[in-house]
Amino acid sequence: MQLNGHVTMDGNGQDQDGWVPGILRVEISADQESPKPVVDPDRSTFEAGYIPTAPITWVAFDSQTYAVTLINRGTRIWPMAGSNPVQLGVHFGDASDFPNDGWAVDDRFDLPEDMPGGASRTFTIQVRAPATPGAYVLRHRVVQEGRAWCDDIARVDVLVGPSHDLISQSIQLGAFIGVTEALTLHTEALQPILARAEARRRELEAALRRDMDQLKPAVVPPSAIEAPVPDARQAEYQQLVRDVREIVCTTVPARARVLVVSKGDTALLDLDGRPSSHFLSDSNGVYAGHHPADSGDAIAHLERLRAAGAEYLVIPGTYAWWLEHYVGFRMHLQERYQRVWGDPRATIFALTPRTAVPSRAKSNLAARLSGIWAGARPRLPGSSNEQ
Repeated sequence: MQLNGHVTMDGNGQDQDGWVPGILRVEISADQESPKPVVDPDRSTFEAGYIPTAPITWVAFDSQTYAVTLINRGTRIWPMAGSNPVQLGVHFGDASDFPNDGWAVDDRFDLPEDMPGGASRTFTIQVRAPATPGAYVLRHRVVQEGRAWCDDIARVDVLVGPSHDLISQSIQLGAFIGVTEALTLHTEALQPILARAEARRRELEAALRRDMDQLKPAVVPPSAIEAPVPDARQAEYQQLVRDVREIVCTTVPARARVLVVSKGDTALLDLDGRPSSHFLSDSNGVYAGHHPADSGDAIAHLERLRAAGAEYLVIPGTYAWWLEHYVGFRMHLQERYQRVWGDPRATIFALTPRTAVPSRAKSNLAARLSGIWAGARPRLPGSSNEQ
């Protein structure tokens, strides 16, 4: 689901004969130089959604205050401080989305607090309009200072009108051609543009609020570790959880203590009453919140839990990459412990010496081998393979 605010105006601030009288367009370089985009290895997780309530009409060089709802749609935490803080950038510019390209105003706003993946925060910002009247695109865009700009942008087409001083000068000038005629020209030219912009803004707000309602069930609190899974993958993942439960129930003794490699998903611990805990986990069995730093870390953690009574290690198929990434950990398991199950859905190790594998695991393994052997034996004429 894409959550990306965008307002498009049918007009560009022009009538049929050219620019609307009284509306000029110039570019003013921003005082603050913006960081250039860089390659960010975590950029695929740097996703944002916005619900700005920005006005569509402004007065040159005047400030306005409005609320912005910011959503972290990625999986990593946005820090509000530090060497690379995440901030909300607000820019008046032209049609280009490239950073610092045609910006007349470049404001940055600090986050109210650190924002974990899935979190949303609403805060108030005060933005000053450009000094030159004209039609602008007001952009809201998250940036991690010194690293990268977020690809998601909320755009609002706005009009910046002349300041009160400039209006007074226009009225004085209008005395030569008729004050009424001058004001009528401005009003008639601006009304269709303002009406279309306001209609589009209402459509955007309605669409974004619908997206927010759909997003709410997938928003995870900071304590949750598992990232939201798209619908298609969610069904596949739930099937894997059921498969892992079935495999464990047919392979592991009923009262054996089981460790399950996971990222804190409690559904993987529902093993038909078998005592189970996450791997890695703390002394209370609560998920530690991270993967092992290296093979040594994984081995030390495993042996500590095995000494505390853990009897089996279950590696669901979604975490099979552990056995490729942590090579030393894989060799430790293969050399010391018996693998009692292995297929794309799950791998299970009995955490006892190879010569002391529990009888149920042995019998299950023997039954599987017997079935393979029975199917492979040639059928002799006039004989049966049945025992």
